[in-house]
Amino acid sequence: TAYEIKECDWSSDVCSSDLFPVAPRTADNAEYLKSWFSEENLETIEAFRGIILRAADDLAPFFLVILSDLLRDYSLQEPSDLRIRRRKSPMPKMPFREKVEIEFTKKIEILQAGIDAHGPLSTQAQAIVVDGRNWDDVASAGIKESSFDFALTSPPYATALPYIDTQRLSLIWLELLNPASMRHAEETLIGSREAKKSELALLADRLSRNDAGLPDDPVEYCRFLLRHVSEHDGFRRKAVPALLYRYFADMLNSFNTISMAITSGGVYALIVGTNRTTLGGTQFLSNTPRFLSQLAENAGWSVLELLPLETYKRYGLHVANAVQDETLVVLKHE
Repeated sequence: TAYEIKECDWSSDVCSSDLFPVAPRTADNAEYLKSWFSEENLETIEAFRGIILRAADDLAPFFLVILSDLLRDYSLQEPSDLRIRRRKSPMPKMPFREKVEIEFTKKIEILQAGIDAHGPLSTQAQAIVVDGRNWDDVASAGIKESSFDFALTSPPYATALPYIDTQRLSLIWLELLNPASMRHAEETLIGSREAKKSELALLADRLSRNDAGLPDDPVEYCRFLLRHVSEHDGFRRKAVPALLYRYFADMLNSFNTISMAITSGGVYALIVGTNRTTLGGTQFLSNTPRFLSQLAENAGWSVLELLPLETYKRYGLHVANAVQDETLVVLKHE
């Protein structure tokens, strides 16, 4: 399949839309994509999608994921911006179809190198989408109690990245979301920066009473930040103490949920970044790894190790807000 796509002559009728009609998609998603791609690029992108869905059989997800990873660079979105902003930088000089050919070939060669070194690997890996704060939701996907020996995650971070905004073109192009559901998807993520004013007021009230039953240190830190909010801070900065409290409450729930799935003596490892915020003109550094360790202990885990990690150098438009320090938090289920 990869060879057929690679050898496709786009100047001929071999890959015409008559032979590979664009695969149908929902009307809302189609209109959204039209607003974020030039007509020429979108026509090529959709032609590739049609070819993959009709010719790649059970390998279609592999090729679709590779192709989706190229969408931002060839869209009308500014590629270096994590938020939704129109493009100011020039389009790539390399035509999209040539870039796809290069990336397909590169990924296949990487896979082949792995097979050459280790032989074919048999796996029963499965990806499922569940709410890690809710054991009933996890169990509804067929996850049994005490069925895993080890868990590893990174993120969620505390109010770190607008994940849905950043990946929205891929999510919509892959038909995993539609435009109307993006806001809700962002709001429901652990560590989301999105919240309605009514929810922020409710969170502030919950923080004052510590309704979530958090340990003293993370609660007092949230209240400490709240006391430093000034009238000169913008809406997002004023929301930080309440959102951080929500994050800690969600993480406590997730520690309780994951403990249900991990065997006694099993290990849970989290890669956690520190957080910085400026309130009232003063910058504050949140020792999130330490706070999460306390939350984990509150949920019955024991802390085996806090291992500082060497973070890779961040570049680009948002480098000033990038996570500068990360820690591997290693927990044991007692």
